[in-house]
Amino acid sequence: MTIDGLVWRGPQNQRIEFLVETSDTEFAASVEAMLSADFEGSKSSPVQPEDLRYLDVNGVKGIYSRLPPTEDRVNVNWLTYRQHRGKQQSIFVVVAGPLKNLEQLNSILSSVKLEN
Repeated sequence: MTIDGLVWRGPQNQRIEFLVETSDTEFAASVEAMLSADFEGSKSSPVQPEDLRYLDVNGVKGIYSRLPPTEDRVNVNWLTYRQHRGKQQSIFVVVAGPLKNLEQLNSILSSVKLEN
């Protein structure tokens, strides 16, 4: 398994993180089943998301979650799984910044494009 990550930090403590885990090993279940299990698990998490839903980002289905803000800061998270070039990948994206910029943070997330 290889793990690739990229972090960008900007003004006002803004942050974008990409974490991609790639493996030759087949997923234990279908992508849909894994997303469903993660979605259900998030609903029973000790820290309840303020917003939890499925979200397609440029045609790729994933799980969008937003935890309650802390100190007027918010994290917008998106998780998906896919098969890419014969390998299995989990992809996790975090876009974080001031709560007042939530709409902008969601726009940044929606602009993510995954290589086909």
